[in-house]
Amino acid sequence: MCGKWIKPKRRTQIVLRDDGVCVYCGGLGESLDHVVARERGGDNRSSNLVTACFKCNSRKGDMPTIVWLRKLSDESGEPLDEISRRVRRHRDRRLPQLDD
Repeated sequence: MCGKWIKPKRRTQIVLRDDGVCVYCGGLGESLDHVVARERGGDNRSSNLVTACFKCNSRKGDMPTIVWLRKLSDESGEPLDEISRRVRRHRDRRLPQLDD
């Protein structure tokens, strides 16, 4: 599950920050997603990475974040502003400190 583009410790910190759940649907957080896709200028900073399930991560692909969140809102019935706040809340949390 760990790619060469991110160190295992940092991946663990992001998963812990996000409580191990997909920030989009609440399912099991099995992967990391770039909120702003790298193809769209996103980077590998922790503030641009969230925990996502495989399904949400693959469905989102490189689509713009707002388009993806609107799609989720339409499909789930959850208000767009609530989904947006949840994603932002996770991104804005500090990464937990881990002992080496």
